[in-house]
Amino acid sequence: MAENCAKAADLVRVGDSSFKRGDYDEAVSSYSKAIRICKASASKATRLVLADAYNGMGHTLRSKGRFKEAYISNKRALGIYTEGYRTGSNLDKRMAMALHYTADVLADLNRIDESLRLSRKELSIERRLYSHDRKNLFYLVYGLNNTACRFADKNDFKGAIRLLNESLKLQGRVASHDGKKDYPDLSWTYHILGVTLLNMGDIDGAIVTLRKSLGMRFVIADRNKRFIGALRNTLENLSIAYSRKGATQSKSGRGYL
Repeated sequence: MAENCAKAADLVRVGDSSFKRGDYDEAVSSYSKAIRICKASASKATRLVLADAYNGMGHTLRSKGRFKEAYISNKRALGIYTEGYRTGSNLDKRMAMALHYTADVLADLNRIDESLRLSRKELSIERRLYSHDRKNLFYLVYGLNNTACRFADKNDFKGAIRLLNESLKLQGRVASHDGKKDYPDLSWTYHILGVTLLNMGDIDGAIVTLRKSLGMRFVIADRNKRFIGALRNTLENLSIAYSRKGATQSKSGRGYL
């Protein structure tokens, strides 16, 4: 039994590594094998590995554009982690990740109310875990940014801005300590804020904020080509902002990534 659990856990790690390399087909294959092994076991440890496999599978399927299948997989992971919560297991980090992945795919499915509800649960866990942990503060920043996106999706722009200002304040603490002013989370925060201001009609504020994000994203994309898509998104929204500043037609900002 323990041997099967270890084998399944190894397969989940292989799936995670494959996902990070962008080899989504290999990731799906590894997660599928882990799921098959875990389903044959009834142990508590194997149940948690099963949840990890479902969570990774859902995240990978979302990246492949298979949103309905991704939601089913993430929901299964969330259900198992919730079972573990009831028995007193310390699953905060796993729960936060599962809530995050499920909220994202619900947003893709345009189920915004459900997505926001899960994002708020995720944020509650991350506040408890990371508010005073500078080393892992980026998890809380990510939760704040992600929840802000959900608020913005519902056109609750004030709610989004409140969370983004909190995110910027936290990142200011890290930047003053580490001297980092161009890391991806900060550029993403400014991007979300810029698009939110654009959709509120604050064109000048949007331009100033999107330019901050753009400067950082040029630096980041130069080091890591994976961020070129994010750079293009900021450029597109900045172009919309400039066109709205002097144009007769208005366009909505789009893409909070």
